[in-house]
Amino acid sequence: MRDDVIYHTTLPWVSFTSFAHARTRGRGDSVPRIVFGKFARENERMMMPISVEVHHALMDRLHVGRYLSRLEEALVDPETFVKELANPLPIGNNASVRDQNNDSLKSQ
Repeated sequence: MRDDVIYHTTLPWVSFTSFAHARTRGRGDSVPRIVFGKFARENERMMMPISVEVHHALMDRLHVGRYLSRLEEALVDPETFVKELANPLPIGNNASVRDQNNDSLKSQ
């Protein structure tokens, strides 16, 4: 089994509160599984269900939290997110950099 694999799927027709993937015991238990559901408007916000299944021995909630924070940044402002990916900030100058403790932007 390769170690650079993520199983993901999108169900744009379904809004869900829980999702369980089929599993074959002993095969691929360490592969993260992510499902994206149907966008729905709740008051003034757009919401999208996401299910994330990971093996706790290989990944902690910190990793999942960082992934979801970055995903939210990308969905809120996709143009800026893509520009930042194309032009990463240099480390060690006076520009804003990511605080590695809480993964938010801060100025030095």
